[in-house]
Amino acid sequence: MPLSLSDIPVIAAAAALFYALVAVWVLVPQARRRLDRLFTMPMPHNQPHLAALDGVRGFCAIWVMTFHFWQWHRGIFEELVPWFPPIRDGANAVSVFAALSGFLIYRSVKNLAGPEDLPTYLKRRFLRIYPLYFVTTVVALLVFPPAGLSFSRVIAEFSMARSLGYGVFLNPVAWSLYVEVLFYVVLPVWVWAARGKLVPLTVTAAVLFALASSGTREVDLWKFFAVGILVSEAIDRLVPTWNGRKAFAVFALGLVLVAASYHKHDLHRQAIMALGTGLLLVGIVAWRPAAWAFSTRPMRVLGTISYSVFLWHPFVICWIFPTVFNGSGSIAYTAPHTRMDPLLLPFVFVPAILLFSAISYLAIERPVLYRKFREKGRPEPAPVPL
Repeated sequence: MPLSLSDIPVIAAAAALFYALVAVWVLVPQARRRLDRLFTMPMPHNQPHLAALDGVRGFCAIWVMTFHFWQWHRGIFEELVPWFPPIRDGANAVSVFAALSGFLIYRSVKNLAGPEDLPTYLKRRFLRIYPLYFVTTVVALLVFPPAGLSFSRVIAEFSMARSLGYGVFLNPVAWSLYVEVLFYVVLPVWVWAARGKLVPLTVTAAVLFALASSGTREVDLWKFFAVGILVSEAIDRLVPTWNGRKAFAVFALGLVLVAASYHKHDLHRQAIMALGTGLLLVGIVAWRPAAWAFSTRPMRVLGTISYSVFLWHPFVICWIFPTVFNGSGSIAYTAPHTRMDPLLLPFVFVPAILLFSAISYLAIERPVLYRKFREKGRPEPAPVPL
């Protein structure tokens, strides 16, 4: 029997509620203002906020999510490929996430006065990443319990030991998060050593590109952190002097290179993708039509809940289609493919996950991000940055 909405009533109800809330947001100005306030991230305290990059992050979250539906159950969703070809290459969205992290964290670190600011920086990074990771890890231990679960394995999951090379992990999408956590720790040391000079930045990027030939996805991701750093420097040093034509040319060239990367392989494909990603991000910030498109309120809301979308969507996929993971990011078993209408993915499954992620943001992320660290008699510091 084909899978229908009656077989997944909670998912169907969540999607219906999502559409109802969107209707309220569009039709009721007071509700729209309230929802806008609820789904706004704290502004960075030490760098200009580039709203367009929030939208890019939201788009990438949708891209990764739909990719995993296709990758893990492609027999069902293959019909969607002609309508949205990038669904097959959602791993590229993770690379864009890494470039965005490199961009944002570099801009935060380079404005630190010195080592005395490091504890505050690390505290903010911890509060941004760990609370939601902790909750999803608790759920993963209940939903994805590995064989022979031991106390040391539990400690490894909660301590993010995978960042230092621990062999296994529960949530299959978290592999990139572990690399990012290590980047948080390494970056301040490297920035202070490089002293913001362009030559060390470029040399480091070149070295990371050379190492990318190792073929491991963790090492490959580091060059995209470097791309994000170079994007930051380009935006600060070059973009202010550009006119609209030059900004559009950079945006268009980045788009062409990203598209061209789909027809290359191995290191050449990765290099073209990295260069295209960097140019595309610069172009999105510099070219006003692109900046406007990614800065629209729906895109920024997607960016606000993107971290929840990223960490929660595997649980929803496994809820709909029973799946077992091997503890190292791959599938050990998936139930035989069930016939269903592939349009359920964009019109039911994605809206349901967006609703769950919005609830997760309000319940877990937002209270921590807006937490007050005020001490009596002292001024309240700026909110936790992105």
